Amino acid sequence: MPYPRLTDEEQIELESHRGSLDIAKKATIAWLDAKALEKASVKPGELLFNLDTYRLVGEVKRVYRYPEDDRTFNVNYEYEPPCSRNCIDNTSRQSCVEFGSKAECVQRMRYESKRLAQRANDMVRYEYRNDENPIERAFNEAIEFLNRAQRRAKKYGHRRPIKQRGDK
Repeated sequence: MPYPRLTDEEQIELESHRGSLDIAKKATIAWLDAKALEKASVKPGELLFNLDTYRLVGEVKRVYRYPEDDRTFNVNYEYEPPCSRNCIDNTSRQSCVEFGSKAECVQRMRYESKRLAQRANDMVRYEYRNDENPIERAFNEAIEFLNRAQRRAKKYGHRRPIKQRGDK
């Protein structure tokens, strides 16, 4: 049985639909590229920072999307590191690193310092001193508990006390 074929008129209609699809796809890509530049937190000419280490990464030269298709919206930066001129690097190859502006970096540092201050406050509240390790404290409390249990059991027979860390 022969395969059904399109007539010449249907073939021309199909090509016009493909052409309109290509135009729509190109328009979508152009719109996403424009939105990437609009939504980017760092514009070309501004400084880019690593938000995990709070270090200056470089000056942004270009904002782009990668991959350049009509389905994804990822904002990436092409930047020039401060230590080497005429050398360009990009953020699309560093997917695990979070990048941002100086304001975002300062905001993240403030949040982190508040979080650390709260943690220090919690440690003081629970009577942890700076020179005391909570794990070591729990270990020593467990040893003291076992030694008390052995002293109570002494009347049932002689048992050697458990040595604590640092005992000879």
